[in-house]
Amino acid sequence: MHCVESGENYETEYRMRGARRTVPVVQGRAVPIRDLEGEIVKWYGTCSDIHDSKVLEQSIRDSATELERLVDDRTAALRRLSGRLLTMQDDERRRIARELHDGLGQDLAAAKMMMDGILDKNSVQANRRVAKDASETIDRAIQQVRSLSHLLHPPLLDEVGLLSACAGIWMG
Repeated sequence: MHCVESGENYETEYRMRGARRTVPVVQGRAVPIRDLEGEIVKWYGTCSDIHDSKVLEQSIRDSATELERLVDDRTAALRRLSGRLLTMQDDERRRIARELHDGLGQDLAAAKMMMDGILDKNSVQANRRVAKDASETIDRAIQQVRSLSHLLHPPLLDEVGLLSACAGIWMG
């Protein structure tokens, strides 16, 4: 009635029961036909079955909702993985720091004390023995540096690349 009184175009959607008890969605539209003075003389209208369009729209909405859920799930998984990676990095840094302090640091301190002992002693024989012990201690320190260096940069990374190396770590 509003459109008849105002002369605006009419548009609505409704369900219509069909002969086979189906209930398709129908869109009704009507436009006023006016005479030369602008008075409405009749209405021209159509009714169109838009059921398939409505089903498709709902399917698109459902797909968009599912896609948003999947994106949210993946984002949450990535956040968890990122947090786990940061924790693992921190743990590995602490482990390396301990190894440096407890192993390499102790060996270097011992070698330093041995070398200082050589400077204090006048005996050549005693100096040779202390120098030999210091050399062995420095060899152990060099081996620790090589081991840590190898652990920090595994050759697998160079051979197969980051993605394959990570896959090997996660699969192993």
